[in-house]
Amino acid sequence: MFGIGDRLRMVKVKGAAKLFPPDEDREIPILAQFADYLSPEVCAVTVDDDGLLAGVSTDPKEDDTPFVAYLPISVVESLGDCRTVQYSKLQEVDRLGPGVGLLSYEDEYGIPHKVAFKFNPLDKPQRLQMAWDELNLLKSLPPHPNIVPFDRIVLEDVESQVIGFTTKYISGGTLDNINVPFRFEWLQQLTQLVDFLNLELGIMHQDIAPRYLLIDSDTHKILLFDFDWAANGKKRLLEGRDDVTAVVFTLYELITNDTQFTSIPHLNRTLDMVQSISEWACSLELDCDVSKFRNFLNDWVATRKSDGDLGTISQRTQLAYMAGTINRAREQCTFRAG
Repeated sequence: MFGIGDRLRMVKVKGAAKLFPPDEDREIPILAQFADYLSPEVCAVTVDDDGLLAGVSTDPKEDDTPFVAYLPISVVESLGDCRTVQYSKLQEVDRLGPGVGLLSYEDEYGIPHKVAFKFNPLDKPQRLQMAWDELNLLKSLPPHPNIVPFDRIVLEDVESQVIGFTTKYISGGTLDNINVPFRFEWLQQLTQLVDFLNLELGIMHQDIAPRYLLIDSDTHKILLFDFDWAANGKKRLLEGRDDVTAVVFTLYELITNDTQFTSIPHLNRTLDMVQSISEWACSLELDCDVSKFRNFLNDWVATRKSDGDLGTISQRTQLAYMAGTINRAREQCTFRAG
């Protein structure tokens, strides 16, 4: 029996244990096959040995939707300057993944917007804190051409609780599903963005990977998103998750389509694992020779190494106010188990 949270409520998936190997999240793709056809009243589904729908239940006793302690926006001073939208004003267009949807709404002037809506459907304190920190960080970031823009805070209709946020929807897809030649300028954009985050803002993203890099088909730029693992200053800074190393592994994976290193814990990855490989077998169309990519990457890594430990971030941040804002928000909204 499994619960999955790809909506603002839970739908339980029941079936034979062999369908759900540990740590594989098989329930999500199984439910995705027929989620669009389920009534909102459905609390649980039963699948047969082939993963096909065998039955549904609307029994409230089957409803495992947890109570999530969303905070009213009125008690959160750090969000006072943010634009908001009520959840009832959002129209679902598609589901992009667990806790993320593609939605549309009309603003105060009747102008339509298509946005990605991110929310946390789980009542786990760590996930709640991560979601809260991401929201406060994103709304404080200065505009940048390579960061997906923050849009609005989403409020529950009755008590104006903060249930999530929206960002601009970028339709070009992510780099892990690329179908156009990979541009050298995208590597330049990514390294410049990492330098900006690490050395100017004092932020470490800590989860850079092809799946978190979007292609904007209008501007031909790449945009980074998903900051829920990000460290602002020394808070939540994790060993082995520095952004420079992540860029190296990301480029190697993109060029070679070799994903063997993704199964290695971040703490055990070293730059030498991929930089020491003499030839990167190219399986992706590039707009210039692979040697140009590698030479640029090696020079950039050497420069960052000369500045000190790759896992450190500058304390000379232009956003000193951001740390104060987020720390105050954390003090207001600390989530504990129990």
